[in-house]
Amino acid sequence: MNAASLFDAAGVRPLPRGGLRGLEAAARAAGVPLHRVELAACRDKAGLLRAIAAALAFPSWFGHNWDALSDCLGDLSWLPGDCVAVAFAGSRPLRAAAPEDYRSALEIFAEAAAELARDGRRLILFAPLPARP
Repeated sequence: MNAASLFDAAGVRPLPRGGLRGLEAAARAAGVPLHRVELAACRDKAGLLRAIAAALAFPSWFGHNWDALSDCLGDLSWLPGDCVAVAFAGSRPLRAAAPEDYRSALEIFAEAAAELARDGRRLILFAPLPARP
């Protein structure tokens, strides 16, 4: 798989085999900006939302709740380009402390990616995916 093919389709995907460093190198090679969401200090929904908002430069009207996350991810007009690539970094503590909040964020990213794809933009989240029950 070449670097550019990682960014071909919108959606939520597992981190590639090379991990975050490999993904960052692939993004550079493909000319795709990668927005890294630092989650190592996050233990709850509030911290998760703050980290996403900071990494994606959400507007000041962001309401720090699930609906507001959905609204912002479904827009992203303030970010240039037709591909917005995002990577969750250091998510293990959050996944352990607030697994349902983590899953909710993944679901909202997936829904927003599908919505943006209808408008010709790609939102791609690379993140550790929870095991299926």
